[in-house]
Amino acid sequence: MEEPGLGENPLLRLPRPIVESLFRYASEEAERAKRRILKLVDSLKQLSESRQFRDSLTKIGSGVEGNVVVADGSMSTAPSVRLGSAFGVYTAGYMAFEGKSLIDEGYYAASLSWTEPLRAFKFLLKLAMAFAERKAALEAYYKHRNVDFIILDGPYFYFASLCRYIHGVRSD
Repeated sequence: MEEPGLGENPLLRLPRPIVESLFRYASEEAERAKRRILKLVDSLKQLSESRQFRDSLTKIGSGVEGNVVVADGSMSTAPSVRLGSAFGVYTAGYMAFEGKSLIDEGYYAASLSWTEPLRAFKFLLKLAMAFAERKAALEAYYKHRNVDFIILDGPYFYFASLCRYIHGVRSD
């Protein structure tokens, strides 16, 4: 008797054209991922060559007290769906540092429920989280005016495409 997870590869049970198609699409996706990674490497190289960026890092790394705020958010990976409604939670927070010392932090949590199609709910949840992240970063900035860096997780404008989708969704 074979142990679970061992034995014949389930791909071998599929018709050959399907397997070839899966590998072709996987190869194409790997190439797209490679191009995105190389673009990010190039962007990082350009940033690291920036004089303003190098001067700021030198200031912080040379023992001069630098001030950094970090902000991030999180959300339900899969919404709970009950009685025709989807329910999810999202959170955000910030931490402010003077040099290596944590001087302040703030955290927020909220929930969202939605009765429309699930795809719209996921977009709304992502937008709510993005809003909460940026609100936390802005609050920290106004509270700690002498900030050298604000590190905000995620692509800064990723929510723009989500807004275009949501524009057509009705809310009651």
